[in-house]
Amino acid sequence: MLAERLQEQFGIPVTAQRKRAVPRVLFSMKGGKGSRKKEFLALKICMIVNRVLPDHGQPRKYRRDLSQEQLAAGTGLKSRATFTRWMSLYSGQDLEAKRPAFVHRKRRFNEVNLYSSGMPEVQGTEWVVYRIATGKAVPKARYMSDTDAQTDCQQRNQAAGKIGYQVRGRVLDPTKFFYSPADVLEVMEAAEQDLNKPRFSRFFSADLAAELNLNGFFLCPEWVWHPNLGISYTARLVLSFYIGCGILQPGWVQVHQPKVGKALGMSIKTLYRAERELESIGLIRVVGQKRGRKPELKQWMDYPEDWRTINKILFLPIRKMTDAEIRAERRRMVAARRALHEARRVLRLRLRQRQLDAAKGAQLDQKRFTLALQACKTSRIARQVVKAHQGQTARMNEVWTKVQEECQKAGVERKLIAALIPNILAPPGVAIGPDSYQQAVGIKAIIERSLNKSAAGRS
Repeated sequence: MLAERLQEQFGIPVTAQRKRAVPRVLFSMKGGKGSRKKEFLALKICMIVNRVLPDHGQPRKYRRDLSQEQLAAGTGLKSRATFTRWMSLYSGQDLEAKRPAFVHRKRRFNEVNLYSSGMPEVQGTEWVVYRIATGKAVPKARYMSDTDAQTDCQQRNQAAGKIGYQVRGRVLDPTKFFYSPADVLEVMEAAEQDLNKPRFSRFFSADLAAELNLNGFFLCPEWVWHPNLGISYTARLVLSFYIGCGILQPGWVQVHQPKVGKALGMSIKTLYRAERELESIGLIRVVGQKRGRKPELKQWMDYPEDWRTINKILFLPIRKMTDAEIRAERRRMVAARRALHEARRVLRLRLRQRQLDAAKGAQLDQKRFTLALQACKTSRIARQVVKAHQGQTARMNEVWTKVQEECQKAGVERKLIAALIPNILAPPGVAIGPDSYQQAVGIKAIIERSLNKSAAGRS
C-alpha cells in the first residue's frame, strides 16, 4: 500500500522501500549557535541511506557511486553548490577549530568522488538485550559493555514482573563497519596522548545520548531521501527521526517536541514548518491532545497538574482511520472548504478595491494632466495680454479682466481661472468661493459708477 502510494503520488520506484541502518549516535552531536547540526545530519544520513557511506553493519566493500548533483537532489537542495559547501566543511580537518574529518573524500579524474566514513568504529563484542518470547532484539538496547546491558535487562524484567528478557553477546564482524556510540567515543579518545589532535568526543555528547536514549540504530527507508519526494532537508530529517521513533509500525508516534528539536539541532519554529510541509504532501498529520491529568503511561516525565499532552504524529499512508477520525476529517474538510470560499471572497473584494483605486488614480492623473495643460495655456495668454498693454496706462483690474475673457474664449475651466487670476475679492494666489463671482460683478459695477460720476464732476 505504501509503495503504491509513493509510486502514484511522487513517482518513487518500488525498490526505494529498502531500508538502511542509520546509527542514532549521529543525533548526539552537540547543538548550539554555529554548530550547523541539522546540515551535518542531512549530509550524513542522506549519504548513508543512499549507500554512499556504509550503514551500521554494512560490509565495507559495498558502496554506491553518486555525484554531488544526485546527492544534493536527494537531500532536497536546489543547488549543488550548497551541498559542496557542506561537504567541504565536514570532509577536511580544521586544526584551528579542532574539528575532525567526519567524511573522507577522494577525488578522481573524470569520475565521481569516493567517500568513506571518517567517524571511529568499534570492534569486539556487542551486548544486545533480547525478548525471550519472540527471540528478537529490543530496539535501542545494544551496548558495548556487558554491565550496561545487564542493567537494562534487569530494569525491563522488573517492569514486566517476570523474566522476559535476556542478554546475548555477539562478536562484531571485522569486515563490516560499526559506528561507535557517544560514550565509547569519550573512552576511546580519553586514552590518546596527542591533545592537539581533533577529537570526535568534543562534538558528540554522551549525556545527550543518554538523555534522548540514542543507542543502536534504526532502519530508514530509501524513499525518505529520494529526489522525487520533493521536500526540504529539514522535513526529511524530521520524518527520519519519527521513523526512528517507530512511526511506521503502529502508524503513529508521540514524542516531545523540544526533545525532537534538541536531537535535530533546530528550533521549535523550524520543526513546526517542517511538520506543516510534511502535512501538505499528506505524509503525516499532527493531532493535538486535550488538557487533563497525568496519564498512567506517562509517569516517566514530570508534567504539571494541568497540562497539555504531547501531540500525536500520525503516519497517514499506512494507517486506517477510525469512524470518529473519519467524521472529524469530514468536518475538517467542510470547514476548510468554507474557509477557502471566505478567503476567495475576501480576495475578490480586495482585487475589486484595487481595481477601483487604480481607475480612480488614473482618472486623477488624467485630470491633473488636463489642468497642467490649461495652466500652461493660461500662462501663455497672460503673457500675451500683458505684452498688448505694454506702454499704456491701465488699471490692473482691466488687465485681469482681459485675461479672464481670453481664457474663457480659449476653453479654460472657470475654477482654474479663479484660482490663477486674481480679482477684486482675493489677492493673487488665493482661491475664492463659488458665490464670489456675483459679488465681484456687483463691486465692479459700483466702481464703474463712481468713476463715471467723478469724471462727470470734473467736466
